This record gives sequence, C-alpha cells and structure tokens, in this order.
Amino acid sequence: SIVGEWPAQAQIPAPLLTLEVRDAVKARRFLAALTQSKAGPAWAGQVVEGTQFYQLPATGFGMFQMSATLALSDKFLVAGISFDSVKQAFARLQSKDPKLDRAPGFGKAAGAVHAPDMAFGYADTRALFEKTYGPLRPFAMMWAAFMKGSSNYVDVNKLPATETISKHLGPIVYSQSTLDDGLLAESVGPVTATEALFGIAAGAGAAAVPALQNQLAKPPIGKLPPAASQASPSPAESPAPAPTTP
Repeated sequence: SIVGEWPAQAQIPAPLLTLEVRDAVKARRFLAALTQSKAGPAWAGQVVEGTQFYQLPATGFGMFQMSATLALSDKFLVAGISFDSVKQAFARLQSKDPKLDRAPGFGKAAGAVHAPDMAFGYADTRALFEKTYGPLRPFAMMWAAFMKGSSNYVDVNKLPATETISKHLGPIVYSQSTLDDGLLAESVGPVTATEALFGIAAGAGAAAVPALQNQLAKPPIGKLPPAASQASPSPAESPAPAPTTP
C-alpha cells in the first residue's frame, strides 16, 4: 500500500510505501544486499525496538530535507523519506489507538462504494487542499508579478480564501472489486479519481504556458536579434580601404 501523510508541523508530505513480508529470511537477505551495495551513498543501519532500520544521508535544499529510510520487521517492509515518519508508522502498527478505518469520515466515504477486493484508494481532499492552497497562494502572487504575460490567463489577486473552497470538499474514494459477470470500478467524491488526475495535469499545463511562451519568444542560443545582426556587417560587406598616395 501507499500512504500519503502530512503531519501538522511538516513542510512537505511524508509518503510511505508498505509491503507485506511473506518470507522474513529472504526479505532480510534482500535488504542487506541492497543496502550494502557500493553503488551510491552508504546506508546507515540500526535496530530500534526489534526493527531493523536503514537510512541514507539527508539530501535536499533549505528546509526541505529528505532522508530515504527502509525498515523491516517480520511482517512488513516500510519505505519513507524520513526516519521519523517510518518509525511513527511502526509505532502505530503496534498501538491500540484508532486507525484510519475507524474514523467517522473514512467509514462513511468507504460505505458509498462496493467492498474492494482488488484495489482501493482514499484521499482527504479538504485536508490536502488546506495544506497546499493556503501556503501556495502568496507564492502564486509573487510568480504572477515576475512572470510576464501571466495576467492574460489568471488574475491571482482574485483567488478566493482557503475556507471558501475547502468547505465544499470531501473525501475521494476509489474501489475496484470483482463481480460474477466482470469487474466493477467506482469512484465517489467532489470529483472522481479520474477527474482529479486530469485536473492536476491540466493545472500543471496551464501554469507552464506563460513560461513556455517566454522561452519560445527568446532568440535561439548563438543567434543575435535582427537589430544587432544588422548593426554589425559581415567582413564581405565592409567597404574597401581608401588608396593612399605616396
């Protein structure tokens, strides 16, 4: 499974990849061979509460630092971009605190589709929107101020407040199940999973249009603008020097 968490104090989300371990001995051998490879940076290993952790040195820029981490127990292999997020994931597995499937919002959303037996997806769009839209709104205004021609496509000064949009958002659920006569794929929410993917792609494309136009308007590298090229005649066009008299 893939879980995308975003803790309250974190600047970026902390995605987790979890795999079920069916043969613990082979899993440990595989992970040891992977982390002991001399290709690339060295992994640092340690055991925390009976779980083997492997961690790469931190990379990134500024406040956005990532450190790839792998952790292996007898039941799960968990991979994440920070040591803390992977450690907290194992702590939740061993605790008796309510999990996501016991949350009221999750249960209501999951009940709107058939019980999945092939694939399932859940996204809290309200929480995700509040995490991204609010911080990115000031950056969008700065981007529009420095990006020539962006006002032809969008007026960022008229962007609504975060709550104006987020109050209309709810979870998106995707379910794929097997029926007697075929497969059933369902998606419910403010938009379907397919519409959300198309919307993200369309938004990214629209944001790139002004930058692409500015790039296309620039002269090719190594070629002077027409005015500059006319100001410097080629040697063949230069007038011959006047003859001198002895």
